Amino acid sequence: MLSKIKNRLLSYLPSQNTLQNVLFISIAALFFLYCFSIPTFSNRYPLNYVSIAICALMCAAMLVYVFLYGKFKINAMVMLLVLFNITILIAHVINLSFNDIPKTILLMSLVAFVVYQFLSSYKKIDPFIILVLISGFLFSIIFIIHYRSDLFNLSDIFDSRLGSYFDNENEISKEFGFFCAVALASVFRYKNIYVKLSLSFFVLILFFLILSTGSISNLFTIGLVSAIVIVVCQKTTKGKLIAGLTAVGLILLFVILVQLPFMSYFKTRIENIFNTLLNPTSKTDGSAADRLNGALTSLLIGANRFIFGFGYMSAPDYTYNSIQSHNNFAELFIDFGIVGLIIYEALVLLPLFRAFKTNNKSLVFSVGLYMFIFQLFLTTYYKKFEYIFFALLYTATDDLFVTQYVLFDSSRFKKHKPVVFEIIPSLTPVGGAETFLVDFIESFKNKYVEEVELKLIILYQQEDSVLLKQLKKNKIDIFILNKKTGLDFLAACKLRNLILEYNPIVIHTHLLSISTLKMALPIKRKRIKCIHTIHHNVSKENRNQKLLRYLVKRDYLFPICVAKKPANEYSVYFGRKVDYINNGINLKKYDSSKPLYLRKNNLLVVGRFVDVKNQQYLIKQYSKFSALRDHNVVFLGDGPLLDECKKESKDLGLNKFFSFKGYTKDVAKYMSDSKLLVMPSLNEGNPMVINEAFASGMAVVGNNVGGIVDLLKDVKIGGLQSIDDPKLFVSKILKTLNEISKKKIDHIDYNLAKYNIDSTVESYYEYFVKESL
Repeated sequence: MLSKIKNRLLSYLPSQNTLQNVLFISIAALFFLYCFSIPTFSNRYPLNYVSIAICALMCAAMLVYVFLYGKFKINAMVMLLVLFNITILIAHVINLSFNDIPKTILLMSLVAFVVYQFLSSYKKIDPFIILVLISGFLFSIIFIIHYRSDLFNLSDIFDSRLGSYFDNENEISKEFGFFCAVALASVFRYKNIYVKLSLSFFVLILFFLILSTGSISNLFTIGLVSAIVIVVCQKTTKGKLIAGLTAVGLILLFVILVQLPFMSYFKTRIENIFNTLLNPTSKTDGSAADRLNGALTSLLIGANRFIFGFGYMSAPDYTYNSIQSHNNFAELFIDFGIVGLIIYEALVLLPLFRAFKTNNKSLVFSVGLYMFIFQLFLTTYYKKFEYIFFALLYTATDDLFVTQYVLFDSSRFKKHKPVVFEIIPSLTPVGGAETFLVDFIESFKNKYVEEVELKLIILYQQEDSVLLKQLKKNKIDIFILNKKTGLDFLAACKLRNLILEYNPIVIHTHLLSISTLKMALPIKRKRIKCIHTIHHNVSKENRNQKLLRYLVKRDYLFPICVAKKPANEYSVYFGRKVDYINNGINLKKYDSSKPLYLRKNNLLVVGRFVDVKNQQYLIKQYSKFSALRDHNVVFLGDGPLLDECKKESKDLGLNKFFSFKGYTKDVAKYMSDSKLLVMPSLNEGNPMVINEAFASGMAVVGNNVGGIVDLLKDVKIGGLQSIDDPKLFVSKILKTLNEISKKKIDHIDYNLAKYNIDSTVESYYEYFVKESL
């Protein structure tokens, strides 16, 4: 039934992009009309009806969009909105005051819901932010045009407050503050200098408009928020210090400006407000005194119905002063009790806490902070503008919230390409597994781009490495979870949300990523096949090995080894047969036409300087066997033991034989000019470097362990030799070099077909993707 409805709708509706454009225009129009007249069910302004009509049309269009192209999701933001509305209804049922139910809150909750669903489906927030700024800029122009005679007559600009034509001066000033916070945050988000200058100019205009409306509270609030945001957005201690001094300077400048004659209105208002706050019995500013008294009285009266309060707009009725206290905390408490107060504040504080904690979402931080701080001065909860910003803030921090239910998934009715997740802890430091995965992803995308959509998930924070740039250049979808060391439940929640969103048919993990996957999928899901590639042979049992065995025995994931020998070892370890697929490489990248016997470098050692790679073994043999010193060695790679190896070679007087090149992205260049690859490793799965050496036509001598055995057992030049007998290992190296030179070997031929990355990709596709389709 739903499928028929969907197909019928698609036949009448425009394309997805066209529908997006229509929705953006309606959102812009809605923001624009908000600034003229906040939509209510009163008939104070004709534009109210236009706003309500646009709200209804926008909601309908967004619901259709989400139905066709996205998912109906419920998480923290939606649940809090629902709970807040339930609290409102309960408060009015208790007080039997149904005539005063704030219908606008219900309407704007619906608008916030559909805006959130749309943003979650659309996956881009920047266009939405730009629309907010454009709408605010348009309104600012109209505001200036309407009040041009007052704004540009500087002699009496502050004699009276501006903005009455646009309903309420404080509310208009608050919206200028919203636009100002968004624009200021965007100054730090965009790198283009012209965008920065334009937004900075917009910020100055908005500051002036807040000033011209005469809203002291909003001026103080946005000034404080701006100072904090400027400091928080700086990445370095020096930057924070300079920004802090700048903020202090701006505050002092404002204090000086207040002393000027044409600022006498502000000076008097500020003095009266502070006199009132410090001495409540003073009536120098009746407005401030009455509001302060109303706020205190509201808190005291609200305590009589502590849980759910007295109902909407109770403060003017029960405090007997017929005014609103302009204090959101007091108004919420007397109207909807402690329950309503906590729920509403959670809507602001949750994304604000997330932004402050990560210090990387200046937009969320600035807008959320502004919304929270001005509640001390202005009643806001029954207004409408901030509900749109709730949707914006929660979309920007969507990864924060653990609970996420998908009520309706339109992908059931669409022929989406199946999705495969590739998960790896990090792409740095660069090793065999990392290199293999990048080559695998690129080959897989090229070969099966029409059948399967591949997405890479990196667990830890990732620097802009060579491999990452390579993937971005090839337009691979990448998600970085910024996992912390050890168990990180937040990273697991992010992964869980991605799984719920993209519904992958296969999750393919590498290295130490299975613990995060286990937390992300606490219950085995039969529709998702979990594959783990084991890039090493069986080592000493540790916590990760135990977890791997536990998950394999319970069919939670299926292991694949990268060579035959490790597969046999793990078959015994797991007590069940383990398959293997040889690691492949891009053969064309390492192909070399230079004759082997004419190459400059005699020995080449490639790998990170860690214990398992055992470079120190070769250095020691050079000190023992003088015959080796006729042959130079090039070491490629970095790592924690690099400096130690350099020092040891220097102490032994062997520097003239060794060349330490560190990490290089151009291993193929060195292989094309080297004769023999030496592998004294203590443990290997299916070392990529041997496959690369094969492609370049090099000879290889390696220790008789792990996947090295499978690769070298049948070679005729070079081959296997245990490092347990140093004399035999050195003899193997010298014999191989002598044979290359004596026979003038041009190129060693290997059976390269099984080492091609395309063959590896085909094997994986047959093994797990095709079975799951």
